[in-house]
Amino acid sequence: MNKLRDCFETLAIGERTKMCLLKLVAFIVLFQLVAQEAHASGTVTPLQASHAGCYMTNWTTSTFSGDCRSSVGATMAALKAYWTSPGQCLSIEMIAEPDPAVQPDHSTGFSAWCQHSNEREVLSGLIFRGGPAQCPENASSTPDQCVCNVKYRPYLHGSLCKPDIDLNPPHNPPHCDPSKGNPIYPLRGVKREFIDTGLRVGNLNLRLTYDTTNKSPMQDGAQLEIEPGSLGALWFSSLHRKLEAQAGGQSVLADRGDGRIVSFAADGNGGFTTPADGQDKLFSANGGYRYVNMVDGSQEIYGASGLLTSITLATGRSVSLTYSTETWSTVASEGQSFSVTGTQTIRYGADTRWIVLPVSGAATCSGAYFGPDPAPNIGKSCQQLAVQPSTVPKGGLLLTAQDNDGRQIGFGYNSAGRLVQVTDAAGQAIAIGYDAQDNLSSVAWPDGRSRTYVYENSALPWALTGMVDERSVRKSTFGYDDAGRAIGTEYAGGVNKYTASYSTPPSIAITEVDDTTRQVVVRTHAWVAPQGTVVTEPSGSSASLSATTVNGKSYLSGQSQAAGAGCAATSRAQTYDANGNVASRDDFNGTRSCSAYDLTRNLETSRAKGLGLSQACSAVITANASLPAGARKTSTQWHPDWQLETKVAAPGRITTSVYNGQPDPFNGNAVASCAPATALLPDGKPIAVLCKKVEQSTTDVDGHLGFSAPLQSGVASRVSMWTYNAYGQVLTAKGPRTSVNDTTTYAYYTDTTADHTVGDLMTVTNAAGKVTTYNKYNKLGQLLQSTDPNGNVTINTYDARQHLLTSSVAGETTTYAYDPVGQLVQVTQADGSWVGYEYDDAHRQKAVKDNLGNRIEYQLDNAGNTTGESVKDPTGSLKRSLGRVMDALGRIQQNTGRE
Repeated sequence: MNKLRDCFETLAIGERTKMCLLKLVAFIVLFQLVAQEAHASGTVTPLQASHAGCYMTNWTTSTFSGDCRSSVGATMAALKAYWTSPGQCLSIEMIAEPDPAVQPDHSTGFSAWCQHSNEREVLSGLIFRGGPAQCPENASSTPDQCVCNVKYRPYLHGSLCKPDIDLNPPHNPPHCDPSKGNPIYPLRGVKREFIDTGLRVGNLNLRLTYDTTNKSPMQDGAQLEIEPGSLGALWFSSLHRKLEAQAGGQSVLADRGDGRIVSFAADGNGGFTTPADGQDKLFSANGGYRYVNMVDGSQEIYGASGLLTSITLATGRSVSLTYSTETWSTVASEGQSFSVTGTQTIRYGADTRWIVLPVSGAATCSGAYFGPDPAPNIGKSCQQLAVQPSTVPKGGLLLTAQDNDGRQIGFGYNSAGRLVQVTDAAGQAIAIGYDAQDNLSSVAWPDGRSRTYVYENSALPWALTGMVDERSVRKSTFGYDDAGRAIGTEYAGGVNKYTASYSTPPSIAITEVDDTTRQVVVRTHAWVAPQGTVVTEPSGSSASLSATTVNGKSYLSGQSQAAGAGCAATSRAQTYDANGNVASRDDFNGTRSCSAYDLTRNLETSRAKGLGLSQACSAVITANASLPAGARKTSTQWHPDWQLETKVAAPGRITTSVYNGQPDPFNGNAVASCAPATALLPDGKPIAVLCKKVEQSTTDVDGHLGFSAPLQSGVASRVSMWTYNAYGQVLTAKGPRTSVNDTTTYAYYTDTTADHTVGDLMTVTNAAGKVTTYNKYNKLGQLLQSTDPNGNVTINTYDARQHLLTSSVAGETTTYAYDPVGQLVQVTQADGSWVGYEYDDAHRQKAVKDNLGNRIEYQLDNAGNTTGESVKDPTGSLKRSLGRVMDALGRIQQNTGRE
């Protein structure tokens, strides 16, 4: 024990000794607790310990009695259970402390640990040394700690890292989630902001969204571990969608590209269970996944890694997406030296256990260079990363999105993998910038003008606090409480201002269950609804919001309304079914509406309106139930696969929509076909385009008879019909008139040239046989030239931001001018006359004028209501004025002057 004595003798002075002793005491207490819990036989009696700087790294000296091997096993288990915990990564070595005069080196053999006494191995003394450990499976090591990988949780003092399954993530808001102003969401304390890039591909808009849900106050451990996307932690792109499988596919998180995340649990039969309040569906398909998006009517295909590879609309249009790829090639075996050119990404390890580091110049493929051994007892190697294309830093980055016509959007990234450039089909680029905190801070348009986003709260460096427009004028401002909840939003000058306050603010809770059967940790997230929510509106009046919780989400259950002219203050309320669908709604006018749903798809099947507040919904919502006087009812049937109405029974009318591939009740239920048989969706079913619409008059005056309502005798049905090509583009449209030809025909280009792209509309022939030709398009699909049936030619031009600049018809040109924001400021006719428009800093129109000097000025209140108009002649003299007084509800209470 000489070395241990030397340690204490050498360090027995000063503050260092105090620190050693403090750490020593803490270690002894912890060791006693762990050993008492874990050892099975024999006893463990800690005597003394030291910490880093006292000897080597975390030494403990103990004596033991009992069976040697039993004590060793029990003690090792106890120590490892504690010391391999992520965050305190220490392995345990048992080292005999022999007399240095006899055996100067430590030994790890059992013969040196034990001495024989009466044929029984008895442990006489050991030193335990802690140092960098082999991390548990599914953990990553650094030189001084182990950390469970993303989507894994430490268990048994950190000796295990179990995979997570996240259910009901807080990022998927309820159907009824009221927003205020430039939107904040008071029931969740969330701020969202949107950037419309103006770019489209395959009928899909490229939209950027800011969402603060992941920064909402939450219970410890409730944070959803999300890898920041290509726009950072809180910004999202509508085309950068992805899936993330959890626990080997037992659950899947779907990142929808707009801040929403939807969870799906595996059903054990190769499919997935849709959340109770959801409509979207997820299926396993060809080694990857097929996601059915019911909101926009599309099927999305994802590869095994969760990358989105295609989006196909129910109508047949599609977009394909490509990504960067990465490969790893071996540059050295363990123990070998190697060198690289410049700085390269190198990983050291084997199988799935690696340490990844940037390496410059010469290096050695060993733990001495890379750190703790990621894969003990396995032959390791060093591998170098190669990414294609080489202009991006890693694999899995979206490069292009291309529609079935060949038009595409391209994406470029910086060295951190952040999206910095979006290139349209014409080669024009939108540039995206970031601040020092990795927040999206600017968007520069192809015309060189830029918009700035600011984050001015030093305590909340991620919080978007405002936007400065392309004129360098601040348009909007947002406020947060100390915990990061969005509680304020307004435009320049304090207009359209909303603020929120709470007696008990919203938060996010988490429930964790250790599923020992599946060896996973099931984490169920839930919003805790706020209490005492008050929203102050632009008019200065206040509204109280009440909320209820359904399936872990906060739904609006009631709202007060200020008194208006001629009416008292009042309130409204609504209730929900088990899936969070609105079951009843009472409005401010004192009337009730009731709804029923297909709960397997959460689609409304009937709605009764105009009811009294005392009316029970159960008495009126069922089929054929009588309605009280003044009430009315609408019943709806739906397409089996899509959120498309197939039959609607309303007062006095039944409308039937027959879709491609579905039975036609007006043709003996034969399957309707109005598109090529080859026009199929990814699931193999026909594209869902409308073949026929039939409108029939009924005698059901209030709609309560629904689909059994008698038809009105002597009234002919109105029938409209359509046909399509394989991409869902209309070929013919036949109107309801039967006495004349009522068919319009459409034709499309089948090739791509300098003047058009395949799929662009070529001609439209109306029912009279007159043909309009669309001669020329730009690369973005905007019409440049057309010829009407009389031979008149229209020529259009556009600016870099796709605004219409000029339109010349038969040589007569109209010109359009815009301010840097993109607001229309002047329209000039061919004769030189013009009309101009002016806007305030909140982008509200405040005046209109003409070339003669006439002018109308508008006075707006904070809510955007027009409270006054002043009409002036060319001399500036006031010719007419109008004033309005608005009540607290934004209704006109009094007029002065004349219209």
